[in-house]
Amino acid sequence: MHHPMSQASVSYAVEEITAALNHPLVLTRFIHFPATHAERVATMEKNARRGLLGVLGLVDGTIIHITPPPRPNQHYYSRKGFTSLNDMIVCDVDLNNLTVNARYPGSSHDSYVYNNSALPDVMRTAFRESHCWLLGDSGYPLQPWLMTPLPGAPEGTPEYHYTQLHGKVRNAVERCIGVLKARWRCICNDNAVPYRPTKSGLIINACVVLHNILTRMRLPVPINYHQFQDEPDPDNVVDPDDVIQHLDNAEAVQADLVAHANWNPNSLKKLSSLVDLKLGHFLLTKPIC
Repeated sequence: MHHPMSQASVSYAVEEITAALNHPLVLTRFIHFPATHAERVATMEKNARRGLLGVLGLVDGTIIHITPPPRPNQHYYSRKGFTSLNDMIVCDVDLNNLTVNARYPGSSHDSYVYNNSALPDVMRTAFRESHCWLLGDSGYPLQPWLMTPLPGAPEGTPEYHYTQLHGKVRNAVERCIGVLKARWRCICNDNAVPYRPTKSGLIINACVVLHNILTRMRLPVPINYHQFQDEPDPDNVVDPDDVIQHLDNAEAVQADLVAHANWNPNSLKKLSSLVDLKLGHFLLTKPIC
């Protein structure tokens, strides 16, 4: 269907709607990261349905094609060969976005975007107060509040089962990105967002707000969203320059999570019962036989 609107009218409407959806009162209402202990507990309880305990959110980055900046800038060229932004997404298992960061150029590594955002400090506090963490792929640093997989673990080992379960739970953020791009074709990389980086980032924020509204209304997701999911990148490993040393504590937390993930690998209901999320802290009980 074609609408008899001039390009100037369309541009004005996009400008007005983008500004409205980026108003702080709108952003904080519809893109809300759990900030209190009670909010974290409710989110962990929901995420625990997938079988891993203490998961507050799922984090990933996605490349979004934008128009080249007016001045040549190599930093905006991603590994895919076009100018882009590297958008960091954190969501829950219901595909609701908890935070978004669309400020960094496409050449930025996922771990760089994460480390230069407010998220590590927020998660440090969340871990201390509620003993919870994010799940990220191998492109992120292992931290007490950010659990990564254990690639290469021999099949049949506890580490292998943990990594399989980790991937199953974290797949929700891959689906979230696919649904987001399928709903809003301006950010699906078929065509570049026709604006400069700063305005493109605001348009991405606006798309995330609208996505969350539709998700909360339980509208069906586009049936073709799979084709907009990012392809797995085997070379996506954490940049050594972006690793912040929390390794000893992080490995201890990961080892504990590996143990819990293997207490009863065939029963997510029993696994979830090992933690009393309503009390807001872990009850490290014996395995249920």
